[in-house]
Amino acid sequence: MSHKLLSLLPYWAGILTLVYFFYRKQKFLAREIFWASFRTTIQLIFLAFALEVIFKSHLMIVSLLVTLVMTLNSSTQIVFRSKTKNIRLFWISFVANAVSIWPIAFLFSIDESGLEWSEPRMLLPLMGMLLGNTLSGVSIGLESFLQTFRDKRTEILTRLAMGATVDEATHKVFFRALKAGISPQINSMISMGIVSIPGMMAGQLIAKADAFDASMVQIKMMLSICAGTLISVYIALKFVRKKMFLPTGELCFE
Repeated sequence: MSHKLLSLLPYWAGILTLVYFFYRKQKFLAREIFWASFRTTIQLIFLAFALEVIFKSHLMIVSLLVTLVMTLNSSTQIVFRSKTKNIRLFWISFVANAVSIWPIAFLFSIDESGLEWSEPRMLLPLMGMLLGNTLSGVSIGLESFLQTFRDKRTEILTRLAMGATVDEATHKVFFRALKAGISPQINSMISMGIVSIPGMMAGQLIAKADAFDASMVQIKMMLSICAGTLISVYIALKFVRKKMFLPTGELCFE
């Protein structure tokens, strides 16, 4: 294992050189680069050890428990990124992810793995990729909605006073946030195969898999990520919008 860790030295040398260069010009940026690099290194090393243990199991309950932990952590990250202390946002994010991502991950795993679909080695990597990509979309969508809602509060109240329903009064804000949440995935899909070779496909090619087979798996993954992100952002926004109004239709936004 030590020689594998030593193989990281050239890459860390490059990062430390950049940190030193930018530290003289912008200390905050340099610290962010170093901290992100350090965290990803430590986290992935610990993840490798954890997966070695988890992948020895063939029980579905293990897959479900780890999936639950991953989803809870994803929801926690969404709350942190949204910069709101509203605990309801945590559960809104959790429900949105569970309802949208879990079924898609299960179907993907069944399609690719057959009878072994529920084993941790098969299901968890797919779940991780879907949750990781969806996290950014939901975070961006919720942040956009909350910020725009604050900015357009007077306009929304005016529309409500003129007899508009909650859906009508917040229509533009809602779909602007939905577009913001899904835009990174759309942009990624548009450039994929022309500007970049996606990570999952690149990994399979490095492992000497057939290029066409690798492309088919990547297409399925990208379509799954797009669908999962869109559904998750939509559900989360619907819940958040509902929480902002009383049953009478009055605004109760804090």
